[in-house]
Amino acid sequence: MDGDPQTKTPTLSCRIHSWAGLVMLMSLLIAPILVAVSSYTSISFRLFSILCVCITGYLVILLASAFKQQANAGLYQRLAYGVQLLWLSVFSLVI
Repeated sequence: MDGDPQTKTPTLSCRIHSWAGLVMLMSLLIAPILVAVSSYTSISFRLFSILCVCITGYLVILLASAFKQQANAGLYQRLAYGVQLLWLSVFSLVI
């Protein structure tokens, strides 16, 4: 990853890192969405899944805004991943 995320021409490793992060976030978002629409889990866990997806969506919007303003984008990225990892932890307890 490049030291400055605002670099006009990012290196290949930075582009790979960015795409890998996007793929990871999408995979962590797809799982709770599928659980939320599934009828195989309890209603409370389905609601928790919806809540986690909404919080992550909000944090991704804040992330995009912070990136444009060049301030604290990493904070919102880590919080978004943290919410999804919290969901994954609870999911591992549920199953």
